[in-house]
Amino acid sequence: MIITIGGTPGSGKSTVGRLLARKLKYPRTDIGEIRRGIARKRGLTLEQYTTMSVADPRYDRQVDTWQQRLGRTKKNYVVEGRLSWHFIPRSFKVFMYASPTVGARRVWKDIKLGRPRNEGRRLTSLSRVIASLRQRMASDRQRYVRYYGVNPFIRKHYDLWIDTSRLTPQKMFATIWQAVQRRMTVKKISTR
Repeated sequence: MIITIGGTPGSGKSTVGRLLARKLKYPRTDIGEIRRGIARKRGLTLEQYTTMSVADPRYDRQVDTWQQRLGRTKKNYVVEGRLSWHFIPRSFKVFMYASPTVGARRVWKDIKLGRPRNEGRRLTSLSRVIASLRQRMASDRQRYVRYYGVNPFIRKHYDLWIDTSRLTPQKMFATIWQAVQRRMTVKKISTR
């Protein structure tokens, strides 16, 4: 089973993705990490790279094409990315939501701890992180609607939608793990 995890910034996608991949012994890819890495190689922040992506779809299409190929060639995988559900339609689609303030606090904590997020150079306070994440989500929504005709922030696209604003990472994982186990059981029964 391929599990795709989308969501808002700071909702816990990477944390849960790592835990799921470890538990299932599946490979894992974080599309955000790939985009950050591409930006870093170009000497850009994610914010700058996203701005370039708005102007030129080639920057998104490279990663998007890779996801489509992954969906056609792999059976067991965890993929974190806002449009992964769209590019891998046969996946179990999870969306993790955190309120803008909670998500920004989590991102700000990572920045203060020196975790390599490469978000933006001017993120020197929580209020700036909140503003940056709002801008990024609006930009993502605009790009995805324009390029693919989809808005990734709509509940109907997902098999599971979870509000993580008040959940610990352990509770996030437990909730999603239960849903994954149910899905795996249903798939086993339907293939008999």
